[in-house]
Amino acid sequence: MDKIITLLESLLSLNKVASVSLPGLFFAVGLAMILWPPPTKDKIPNVVNRVCPPLTEKIEAYLTDKMVVPKERACEVEMHLIPTYKGLNLEDFRSTQVDNQLLLDRQKDKIAQCIEIETSRKGFEKTQNDYLALDIADLEKPLTAALDTYSNYEKSDNPLAARFKAKAKAHQDEIQDKRKLILKNEQSMRNRDLYLAELARYDKIISDRLADPGRLRPRKTFDDLLASFVNHVVAFVLLAIALGVVLTPLNQFASAGSFDLVFPEGY
Repeated sequence: MDKIITLLESLLSLNKVASVSLPGLFFAVGLAMILWPPPTKDKIPNVVNRVCPPLTEKIEAYLTDKMVVPKERACEVEMHLIPTYKGLNLEDFRSTQVDNQLLLDRQKDKIAQCIEIETSRKGFEKTQNDYLALDIADLEKPLTAALDTYSNYEKSDNPLAARFKAKAKAHQDEIQDKRKLILKNEQSMRNRDLYLAELARYDKIISDRLADPGRLRPRKTFDDLLASFVNHVVAFVLLAIALGVVLTPLNQFASAGSFDLVFPEGY
């Protein structure tokens, strides 16, 4: 309430409102009509395909190198034109604004869901890499033991050398597979970071459109709307006063000149 009273006092404190002339007022209206921004066409992000597959494949939980998450994007986003109303009916114009508001709210919610899915998948890949690193550390111990045994048996021409060589090769292949999965997950996480940044830009575009009072219902309080309205009124009055100050001498000069032309001998 205090803010509203302050705004009203600011509006009523313009002691030069009475000096607004009709030429200044008319020219202010004309200038406002000339400078009035044209209707704009905005493209907004539109989630056309939101994929929500299971997080992991249905397999044994202890096989950490077999559990995977989908590497493709969780959502496909395209830029679509936001509908604009071109008629003159005020009720239809407001209805279009409400529909656009609902459209943007839905798209913002869908993009939030896409961000949640991508963040969840990234978290799974990071945790999986941590477990894979522990698995590799555990496998390196029997690998070292198998290689040492194989080296000793080979020196002594022990027939068991081939068995330990195969055992060491199996450990090496398993470690290599886990390292490949770690690299794949790391690249996937980098790709997800890029896509999450893209989704953040999409979310900002929608947030900007939601706060745009020119085409949509702004998410503002009544005090903010009143402040904006008072600012527009004050600016228009000041423009009319300024134009009146400039045009009044010209108007007087034109009136005097016209009078002299019509009544050259005086009245």
